[in-house]
Amino acid sequence: MIIENDYFEDIQRIWKENNNGYITYESNQMAINDNSMLKIVYRENNITMAYTTIYFGKDFCDKEEYPNKIENMPDKVAYIWEIVTDKKYSGKGIATKLIEYVINKYKDYTIFSCVDLSNSSSLKLHEKNGFIPLYEFEEKENNRVSAYVMMIRNMKKDFLYKYENDIDKNQLVKLFKSVGWKTAEYPNRLCNAIKNSEYVMTVWNNENLVGLISAITDGYINVFITYLLVNPEYQKIGLGKIMMNDFMKKFEGFGRRILTTELDKEEYYKKFGFNIDGIAMFNKDWKEDINN
Repeated sequence: MIIENDYFEDIQRIWKENNNGYITYESNQMAINDNSMLKIVYRENNITMAYTTIYFGKDFCDKEEYPNKIENMPDKVAYIWEIVTDKKYSGKGIATKLIEYVINKYKDYTIFSCVDLSNSSSLKLHEKNGFIPLYEFEEKENNRVSAYVMMIRNMKKDFLYKYENDIDKNQLVKLFKSVGWKTAEYPNRLCNAIKNSEYVMTVWNNENLVGLISAITDGYINVFITYLLVNPEYQKIGLGKIMMNDFMKKFEGFGRRILTTELDKEEYYKKFGFNIDGIAMFNKDWKEDINN
């Protein structure tokens, strides 16, 4: 049974006995005493087994004294302030039930959570429930440096994903212009290039094309990512990761998955198993656009 805003003494007890240093006393007291925070407990047989507290302000980073690297903060925000399970009942999926409760109740909200990178069970819990990393940072506490990751719940439900290669020219040009790519200057060539790609996945927000990944392949050994881009207004919320994961699954087992990228994007692609191997060579010849 899930109950809201009750059993505060149980919340303090569970925190005290089970937090393992991940949550400070001050943080727990703030969660208990701040009436704007939602307290949710999970109970069975008259026993409180776990709890979570949720904060709904956009200033959660400031309140936690964490660095704020979140671009385009959504209007509706839910931040998981704490989530702790009594160790006597761990491994029973109770924390997942609490997160699912929050996700289902606040479907129109973007949900954030900050996780200690040394807390492997919490990281797995969040990943299992659709959270993806936004950025990592370090905090010095009592002469100890701790590493954290700010996570955001997978935004896939808010967007429409399509497999298509016949895309409106104006939508394509608008997307490519948003990232400042020269390809946008050749709309007819661009449309034909996308039409002739064996793999194209697009992301739409209402009637707007906001993301795209495309690839060409020989069908057996080599597959080459020709484009991966997300409109800057929709970056930092995991759309690129969703498209890359789809690509990796689609072409699993191929001998070589290949891409070219700017040097400052190298670390991003390493997360998907890409590594530098040799050098890329180009013979560029940007001529005028074709007629159609």
